[in-house]
Amino acid sequence: MTWFSYFLMNAPESFILLALPFALFGISIRENLKPLIVFALTQGLVAFMLSVYMHTSFKPFLTFLSFCLLVFYIFRFSFLKALVITLSTFVLLVIFEIITTLSIVQFLNISYDDIFSNPWLRILISLIMVQLPMLLTIFVLLKFKVKIKLPAFLNR
Repeated sequence: MTWFSYFLMNAPESFILLALPFALFGISIRENLKPLIVFALTQGLVAFMLSVYMHTSFKPFLTFLSFCLLVFYIFRFSFLKALVITLSTFVLLVIFEIITTLSIVQFLNISYDDIFSNPWLRILISLIMVQLPMLLTIFVLLKFKVKIKLPAFLNR
């Protein structure tokens, strides 16, 4: 992975990945903008470093763990609330990737080898597959004031 992938893919994706459950659960994005940016830069760096230096099946677990611990530490949420936010983030990520990956690979008639071998194509596909659909979902959630109320025991 190239160094500019951090700025163009990892950090923005980390920001959007956390902004989506914030919008879904009614947590203010505007009030938490600075911590969100700090989180995105930090989690983006962790994801970038793991992508560069770790090529095992343990990497998704470490990404999940770092995401949860950073949400817990930066936002001072309870650990259970940070865990619920992280779980919802990764479930939504998997749903978006399943829906869009299969359709984009078929529609554009490109192989996964092509995507992983070309850093610019990888950034573009990440933008199309994850970031834009999630941004659209965030916009719809905020526009129509759709949110899921977290149980009271998570708001401590």
